[in-house]
Amino acid sequence: MGLLYGQTNAVDAAHRRKFGRRQARGITVFSRADQASLSQWRVTSKSIDDKTVRVLQGTNTGQPPVNLYFDEAGLLVRFVRFVDTAVGRVPTQIDYSDYRDVSGVKMPFRWITAWTGGKTTTELTELRANVAIKAAKFGRPAPAPPAKSQ
Repeated sequence: MGLLYGQTNAVDAAHRRKFGRRQARGITVFSRADQASLSQWRVTSKSIDDKTVRVLQGTNTGQPPVNLYFDEAGLLVRFVRFVDTAVGRVPTQIDYSDYRDVSGVKMPFRWITAWTGGKTTTELTELRANVAIKAAKFGRPAPAPPAKSQ
């Protein structure tokens, strides 16, 4: 199951009331290890681009929060994590869009990552699941040529 069903019943119930059980199952953003590292969860609402989103915030005592923003369909539209630095708390924000079906799973084909020092946009043209990879790709590379003597 997903993040919500592995964590707290309070979050499960709040999310199910808003989005329904089927959409809540799709929220598998973190691995089980990541889920366990955040001990407190709360759900709020916010508006992004005039659309109401659900904000799932995970926290741990003495650590910065992690915010996950889900649209009405239950898709992750924004992920914000914070890092405490010498100059204060610094966010990194990832906005996901252009979701398409890939082998029965909705996947974002575009995301924008913004941080204090810059911004990047990633756009995929194709995404395939379970593609066979030739074993040779995992082989040891050829040794580097010897350095030229002077």
